[in-house]
Amino acid sequence: MRVAIVAPSPSPFVVGGAENLWWGMLDYLNRESGHVADLVKLPVKETSLPDLVSAYEAFSKLDLSGFDTVISTKYPAWMVSHPDHRVFLQHRCRGYYDWYPPDRPPVYAGRDPEIRALLEFVDRNREQRESLPAFFGMFRSLVAARPGDPELLRHPGPVGRAIIHYLDGVGLARTGIRRYAAIAETVKRRPGYFPEGADVTVVYHPTNKTGFRNEAEEYFFTVSRFYPSKRIGLLIDAYRRTGIPVPFKIAGTGDEEAMLRERAAGDPRIEFVGFVRDDELIDLYARAMAVPFVPADEDFGYITLEAMLAGKTVITTSDAGGPLELVRDGETGVVAEPEAGSLARAFERVHAEREWARGLARRGHELAKSITWKKLFDTLLADEPPPRRAHPARPARPRITVLNAYGVHPPSSGGSYRLHCLYDALSRHIDVDLVTLGLHGQGDDVIHVREGFRELRVARTKAHDEADFAAQVEAHTPVYDITAIGNIGLTPAYLTVLENSLAGSRAALVSHPYMIGALRATGYAGPMIHESHNCEHALKSRMLPETPARARLLAEVEDAERHCVTDSVFTFATCDGDVEELARAYGMSAEAMMVIPNGTDTKRIAFAAPADRQRLKRRLGIGEQAVALFLASGHRPNLEAAEHIFGWAQRMPEVAFALVGNAADAFLHRSLPPNVWLVGVVGEEERNIWLEVSDVALNPMLYGGGTNLKLLDYFAAGTPVVSTDTGIRGTGVEPGRHALVGPMEDFERHIGAAIVGGPDIDRMTVAARRLVEERFDWRMLADRLYEAMKARQLV
Repeated sequence: MRVAIVAPSPSPFVVGGAENLWWGMLDYLNRESGHVADLVKLPVKETSLPDLVSAYEAFSKLDLSGFDTVISTKYPAWMVSHPDHRVFLQHRCRGYYDWYPPDRPPVYAGRDPEIRALLEFVDRNREQRESLPAFFGMFRSLVAARPGDPELLRHPGPVGRAIIHYLDGVGLARTGIRRYAAIAETVKRRPGYFPEGADVTVVYHPTNKTGFRNEAEEYFFTVSRFYPSKRIGLLIDAYRRTGIPVPFKIAGTGDEEAMLRERAAGDPRIEFVGFVRDDELIDLYARAMAVPFVPADEDFGYITLEAMLAGKTVITTSDAGGPLELVRDGETGVVAEPEAGSLARAFERVHAEREWARGLARRGHELAKSITWKKLFDTLLADEPPPRRAHPARPARPRITVLNAYGVHPPSSGGSYRLHCLYDALSRHIDVDLVTLGLHGQGDDVIHVREGFRELRVARTKAHDEADFAAQVEAHTPVYDITAIGNIGLTPAYLTVLENSLAGSRAALVSHPYMIGALRATGYAGPMIHESHNCEHALKSRMLPETPARARLLAEVEDAERHCVTDSVFTFATCDGDVEELARAYGMSAEAMMVIPNGTDTKRIAFAAPADRQRLKRRLGIGEQAVALFLASGHRPNLEAAEHIFGWAQRMPEVAFALVGNAADAFLHRSLPPNVWLVGVVGEEERNIWLEVSDVALNPMLYGGGTNLKLLDYFAAGTPVVSTDTGIRGTGVEPGRHALVGPMEDFERHIGAAIVGGPDIDRMTVAARRLVEERFDWRMLADRLYEAMKARQLV
C-alpha cells in the first residue's frame, strides 16, 4: 500500500516532537511494514492569521490521489481531501483552543457588517468542504481591503478563533475521515478536538531514536525547548531549594533562554548545555540520575518515554497532561504538585532513596518497551482502504421534504431555531430536505447543515418580491408569509426544486400552513404532515391592522390552515392549548393530533452557576454591570414587549438591557436610554455567551401562540427568568419554582430580585434546568416525532 504522511513544515524550520514522530513513522513504514511511504510537507507560517489561513488553503488543494492512504497528525495538514484519510491527532492550534488567551473575548461582539457576514458564513457552513472556495475568496478580499485591521486580524482573536474552528471542522469532519486516533488520552479528552460522535482510539507512539542505555547516575537532566509551557523556570526554582550536591544539566534553546540563565545565576550546580544532537542526547540520558519533565498539559511528551527507555526515573507534575499516562506516582515515576516546594522534595527523595528510585525506573522501562511502531500501525492501518470515492458511502435512508416560507440558516428567530434544531435532531434517523423561500436578491443556496440535513433555499423573483411589497402596502404590515400561499407561482424555480425533492421523499411536511399552495401546485398526491407553530388564523387576527385587505388575508390563512389540519396524516403543534384550539376551529379530534413542543439543546447550552457568570463577565470586560437579556426576533409580539423594556431601562439605569436578535434592528434609529444595548443578530456561539453572562432573562410576552422557545434556552443556561403568564404557556412551568412570573407591573421588582440572587434564586434555576433536561431536549422531541412517523408507516 502507498502511504502519504502529510505534515506542515514550520517556517522558520525547527525540529520538535512532531518532526521526530513523522520521521519515525516514515522509517518504520518503509523498512518493516511491507508498505511504501513518503513524507509530504508544505511550509507553514503561523505569525499572522492570513499566513495561517493561507496554509489551510494550500493543504485543502493538495492532490494526493497517487497514494492509497493518507495519514495526518497536525493542523493544517488534515485539510487534505482523500478517500482513505486517517488522523493520528497530536494537537490542534492550541492558541485558538485550550491555550486561547483568557483576557481576549472568545467571540466577536463588534457590529462591522463585513466581518459579521464572514462569521455568519462560517457558522452556517460548518463541516461543509464545498464551502471552502467561497470562504477563502471572502477572506482574501476582506484582508486585501483592510490591511492591518486589528478587529479582523488579531492573532489569536475572536474572528480568527471562529475561522480556525470552522476550517478544522471541515478538515476533520466525519464525512472525510476514515479513522480517528489520538496520541494520548489527554488529547482525546480536550474539548473540541474531535467531531461529536467520532470513535477515537488512543495509541501511544514510540520514539525514532535508538541506542538508549543506562550507564551511570551522575546528575539530574532535562531537555526541552525553552518555552513558557515547558516550565523550565519552575525546575530551576525547585532545584535551587535543594542541597543536592550533584549537577542539574539542562539541554535546549528557545525564547526564554536569557531569562532562565538569569534565574539560575549564582547556582553552580545548574548547567545549560545548549542544543544537542541525537547522539549527544542519548549520552546525556545514559549518565543521568533522573529526568524531571514538568510541562503544562503536554500532549504526550517524548522526554518521558525516552527517559524511561534509558532506565531513568521520571519526575513530573500532577498537571503535566500526557506524561501522566506513563508516570504513575510511586509505581513508574514520581508525581509532584506544580510548585517549587513539592518538586524540591521530589528531587531530594529521588537523590536520597536510590534503590526505591531505581525500582520506579525499572518498571517505567518495561512500560516504555511495550510501546512499538507495530502496535501503532496495527491500529492506524487496521483495515483495507475503501473503494476510491470522494467520501465513504452510507446506507440509503428514508427522506422527508419540509416546506417553509422563509430561509432558516443561520437561525435568527424562534421559528428558524425550531426548524433548525428539530430537523437537525431528526436527521439522526432520516434524511431531511428543508425547501425554503428566500428573500429577493439573497441568491439560491444549498446549505448542508449536517450529513442527512440540508436546506434548499430558492430566492423570490423580482416579480414575487414586488407582489409581496404591494400586499404589504395594502395591509399596512409585512405579510410575505400569507402571500406565499397564492404568489408561489411567481417563483417557478421553487416549484422545480420542491418537485425534485418530493420525487425521492416518503412524505411532505408543511411547516406553518403557508406553503400548502406550493404543494398543491406540484400536483403532489403523497402523504402530508402538518407542523403548527401557532394557531395561525387566531394569531393573525390579533396582528393584522384594520384595513380593506384584512378580511381577505385572514380568509386565505384560514383556508390554508384548514386544509393542512384536515388533509394531513397528522398535525403536531407546540402545546396542548394549540391542539385544542385547532381541533375546535376545524372540527377535528384533538386525539388525532400530537404535541411536539419547542425545545432546547442541553448539550450545546451549558448551565452557568452565578460564580461562573461573574468570572465570564470580568473576562469579557463587563465587570460588575448587571445585565438583563431579551432574546427576540422581529416578530410583532417581541417588538411590543421591547417597548416595555425601554420603560424599565429608564427607571433602572443601573441595569443594562441587552436585545439580542433581529428585533434590535427595528429600533436602531430610535433615541433610547444608554443602558439599552441593541446587540442584534448573533451566531449560536455568541448567543450562548449572552445567556451565560446575563444576570436575568426576560420573557415579557402579552400574546402569541405555541410554547416560547427563548424561555427554554434561558432555563438551559441557568439564567433566572422573569416572565408573564403568557410567556410560560404550555411548558408546565410553576411560578416561583422555575421562574418569577407576574404581570408587567411586577417586572421591575422581579428583575431586581433575580439580580440580587440568593439561595431561592439558585434553587429556581436548578429546577428550571432539570425541567428542560427531562421534557424539552430537542433530541428527545425529534425521537418522539420519528416514532410517530414510523407508527403511521411514513418512514
